[in-house]
Amino acid sequence: MGKKNPWKIVWDVVDKSDVVLEVVDARFPSRCRSFYLENKIQEQSNKELMLVLNKSDLIPRSVGKRWLRFLKREGFHAVLVSARERLGTSILRKQIQRFAPRKNKHEDIVLGVVGLPNTGKSSLINILKGRSSAPTAPIPGFTKAMQLLRIGARMMVYDTPGVIPSAIPFSDQLLLGIIRPERLSDPIKACGILIKTLEEMNPGIMLEAYGIPFDNVDSFLAQLAIKRNRVLKGGDPNVDLIARQVIMDHVKGNIRVYEQPPGEKRENKADEELLKDHDASEVEML
Repeated sequence: MGKKNPWKIVWDVVDKSDVVLEVVDARFPSRCRSFYLENKIQEQSNKELMLVLNKSDLIPRSVGKRWLRFLKREGFHAVLVSARERLGTSILRKQIQRFAPRKNKHEDIVLGVVGLPNTGKSSLINILKGRSSAPTAPIPGFTKAMQLLRIGARMMVYDTPGVIPSAIPFSDQLLLGIIRPERLSDPIKACGILIKTLEEMNPGIMLEAYGIPFDNVDSFLAQLAIKRNRVLKGGDPNVDLIARQVIMDHVKGNIRVYEQPPGEKRENKADEELLKDHDASEVEML
């Protein structure tokens, strides 16, 4: 028997759910949302859609707040969370209870969790449940089939595989960490595409992250390989290895890069430093 179409699984989950949680990477909300999926859900009067901006620990709190305001103006319910740091999920629970369609008090609220690979869907479910309930792995696309899990006295949740729209650009797949670095046939070329995307979003980010200004990918990777003592026999820089490491650094959130809501500019570094002391106190923790 062939594999079930991932999109068919997603639509099955949407059909069975009262509230659909679209999990997106808080660093790049506009790059990983499915506007087609959102429109289809909003057309159904018996369902609610909530955008969950996961990995919010990787952006300044002020940027997250601006995204919440922007999405509210667009007519969406949205919540900032960090499954990795266990932040914001109690707020998410309250919002689900607030916006879920009214049901008999003995009926469960059924949630559907959808989104691209590597946005942290299964990790979010595990945190909501309070202990490990859905298989997780540090590689994108690990969840392969629909699973129904209980996450509370009156709350059930469907987990779904990540679905990659065929039209998503290769540069965005790199940006969102959908492609595994070890599977890249040309990591140097891929790394160059990623770095150019990051520099376009946040000019000077390579200098900030690695202490090396970016001019061209070959020169940058050679300098970084030597700086980190990643060399081949004979002393040549191992640019292939260092290219994969830069991509993995980005996937892990070690490069501080993010997008602003439309019409907004990135804060300067001084502004970000002033915000650091306030971020943790402004986020509800479990």
